[in-house]
Amino acid sequence: MVWLGTYDVADARGPGCPPVHLDSSILADIQGSYWAVDRFRTTLDAMFTVEETCTASGDQERDLHLRLESR
Repeated sequence: MVWLGTYDVADARGPGCPPVHLDSSILADIQGSYWAVDRFRTTLDAMFTVEETCTASGDQERDLHLRLESR
């Protein structure tokens, strides 16, 4: 199954989300500016165990491949 989404990380809204239980690990590919990817990664770190599987950096953009697991 594949999910695709666009997320605005400019402003933090509300108190955040409670941790979500995953039945198994999932892979996530994140792409965007360095600042946006770092902010999104920080949010994921707060909710899941995150393992960085691969990264690619360009002039103004970063690709990050992650494995997410429930804590």
